[in-house]
Amino acid sequence: VQADHTIAASFKATPLATYLVTFDGNNSTSGSMAQQSGSSSAALTANTFVRTHYRFTGWNTAANGSGTSYADGATYDFTASITLYAQWSQITHTITASAGSNGSISPSGSVIVNDGDTKSFTISPSTGYQVETVTVDGVSQGAITSYTFTNVQADHTIAASFKATPLATYLVTFDG
Repeated sequence: VQADHTIAASFKATPLATYLVTFDGNNSTSGSMAQQSGSSSAALTANTFVRTHYRFTGWNTAANGSGTSYADGATYDFTASITLYAQWSQITHTITASAGSNGSISPSGSVIVNDGDTKSFTISPSTGYQVETVTVDGVSQGAITSYTFTNVQADHTIAASFKATPLATYLVTFDG
């Protein structure tokens, strides 16, 4: 080295890899977003996904739910492009059906019904009895022998009560 020298180095950021996170609604709507590795992570939210009669339960790497699960609203830093499938569970409601003595209701007990479905009940008095009243959610429907819930959107109750059938009265006339 025969003279003074200056050496300078400059640096630039390594470009971040960009990965595509695809959201598949799995029988609902779909969407996607780009996420750069090392930058802000992808926040998973299902607020744009709607599936009638179903409740969103989270994300999974397999449509049938057998892959890796990811929670809704959580933040993840993905290191590769990925497709996440929305997972759903059927919304159900319970119709509690009961009958007093001297008759029956079918089906009876706690009956599970899918959201939006229809469910019919048959009320049957025992021999010598008749339906006194059927109440649905505490409101009398009268002396009916069947009732159908349509487009079920909530839990319900149905209860039947019975009374003895009045004895027949006959007029006996004596001719004498």
